Parts: sequence; structure tokens; C-alpha cells
Amino acid sequence: MIKLSPFNPMFGKRPPIFVGRMDIIENLLQSYHDPNAPERITILSGVRGCGKTSILSDITSMLEGNSDWIVINASSTEHLLENIIGMFELKLDEKKGQSQIGIDSISVGLPLVNMKVGLSSKDNTNPLGFYPRLYKLLSICKEMELKVLFSIDEVNNTKDVKEFIASYQLLYRENFDICLLMAGLPHLIDSVLNDEVLTFLKRANRITLSTIDAYTFKIEYERIFHENGFIIEPDGIDLAYRSTGGYPYLFQLIGYFLWKMDDKRINLPNVNKAIEQSKGMLYQNVYDIVFRELSAMEQEFLRAMSEEGNKSEIQVVRDKLKKDSAYINNYRNRLIKRGIIQSAGFGVVAFVLPFFGDFILESVTEIKSSP
Repeated sequence: MIKLSPFNPMFGKRPPIFVGRMDIIENLLQSYHDPNAPERITILSGVRGCGKTSILSDITSMLEGNSDWIVINASSTEHLLENIIGMFELKLDEKKGQSQIGIDSISVGLPLVNMKVGLSSKDNTNPLGFYPRLYKLLSICKEMELKVLFSIDEVNNTKDVKEFIASYQLLYRENFDICLLMAGLPHLIDSVLNDEVLTFLKRANRITLSTIDAYTFKIEYERIFHENGFIIEPDGIDLAYRSTGGYPYLFQLIGYFLWKMDDKRINLPNVNKAIEQSKGMLYQNVYDIVFRELSAMEQEFLRAMSEEGNKSEIQVVRDKLKKDSAYINNYRNRLIKRGIIQSAGFGVVAFVLPFFGDFILESVTEIKSSP
């Protein structure tokens, strides 16, 4: 029988091996039992592949198994509000042990010999707005002594997100037993927080997910491959974990390709092969998207950096782009906020994401700059 891989490089689904974020998960779960804990409203931000969705999945799955909780999972789509109400009604019906279809009316036609009985399903249309509908559902939860977690992924500064947060603020004041966990890309989260209508969120607990200590990945690689009969060579396992750069998505990719190999040895040739295979998916699934989302000047800044290797002096970048310090520092700060680069000492910046500089050098001619 073929063993299923414990590594999962697919986005939007929690991998079986999820490393380095348990302290965050445990702290949030504990905080949900304290009605005054600031963590009851938490925003997770970080680059693609850093584990935001996996954290949401872990927390929601743990609470969904608890009879005292209702968990509403949603994503920032144009139908966010209707999805929240719809899922809330379904979950509440499950808690009440009711079916989704009930008897609303019985019509009887006379004479009795021609009696007609008609059943109509519940009408999903509702003239009330989002806030009163949500208030009504939460009132039922309060009567049933149920806590509610709203988990919103891919947060963006949309009309529906604004209405939801404004409604949540009002409901929070009503002392409903509710928690809010949101996740999104750093620059999109900043857009939400900087919206003058949503100042309520500035007091929320904010967690920025960065890379993980790569040595943690070494321990996991050694445990997983040893338990599954792989032959582990020290230089091979060292190259594997160091190449991840502490980036969770790359940890999954390298592990996935090593697992698939017919030769069950973690040695230099196999690890090098797995790294090259991983870079192909990494570039396509993450880096290409990240780069295209940048402005033309942000792209130029990163191109100038990539020519210097993983680290670059700001002075060198400034000279290459022929811009003054204020102009360069503005784009430096923007890229740091996006989680793409970081300060690496006085006047020096470095790529956060492993192989990102290589990606730019190898792929830049195929990428069209954003308008």
C-alpha cells in the first residue's frame, strides 16, 4: 500500500504537518474563554504561504468540535454578508437539531372530499438588513448559551467587509459572546486598518506571521523521514532545512518532492533535485503572483536588489535607480510592510522569501510589469 504524503503544498487546506505556529493557536484558544481578552478580536497578516489559512483551519476545527461554540467560516467575496448569514442559520439549525426545511403553512381546500394539503419550505428572503438579521441570530445563541467565532480569510477593504466590521462593533457593545479572527495579506490588512470608518479595528490584537526558525523544520524532516524508513544523510538533511529559509510553504514543497522519490535517501543529489522541483512550483504558485501585484517602481526596486544577491545596500539600490533617499525609503518601507524584504542592518535590506532574488533574475524577462 502506498503511504500518503504527510506534506501538502496545496493552498487553502491545512497540511497534515503544520509546524511552528502552535504557540499562536494555543494562546488564541485560551483567550476565547476570557470575555475581556484583547485576543478575542485578532488579525493575522503575512505573505502567501506563511500559514495564515492553516492557523484559521486549526482553530476553527478545534472549536467546531465543541458543543458550546458555533463557528462561521467565510472569505472576503462579494457575497460575504449573505454567506455569513446563510452559514449562521445552517449551523444554528444543526445546534437546535432542526432540519433546514420546516412546515410553514397548511392549505385546506373545501369541500373536504377534495382536501388539498400543501407544504411550503421556509422562505430565505428577508426584508431585514444584515445587522438586524445577525442580531437576531446572536440573540438565539445567547439564549442557548452558545459562543460564536467569526473566521474571515482573505480580508480586503471591500464594502461587505466594512459593513460586517461596523456591525460587529455594534454587536460587541451588546455583550454577545463573540470572537473575530481575520487573516489577509499585509498591505490589504493595512488598507482595512487605515480606513477611517473602521477605526474600531485599530485596537484589535494583530499578529504578523514571519518566517519560522529553520531548525524547527530540520527536526520535523528528521522525524518524518526516519519514521517512514528513509535513509538520512547529515549533509542532505542540512541542505533541505536550510533551503526552506524558514518559509512554511517551501518546507511543504521540499518535503513533498523528497517523499515522492523512488530513491528513499535524503542525500545531496536527491535534495538538490527536490529543491529545483520546488522552485518551479514556488515561482508559479507564489512568487509570480506576488511580483505581479507590485507597482512598477516596487518591481524595479526588487530588480536592483536581486542583482546584488540576497542582501543589498540601500545606497547601491539608490544609485542604480537614480532616485533620492526619500523616494527610495518610501518604496523600501512599502516592501517591508508587504513582508517581501526586511532590514538586515544599518543601510542594508535583504529578501525575506527564499530564492526570491533568483526568481527575479530567472523570470524577469517573462514578467510584464504592472501598470
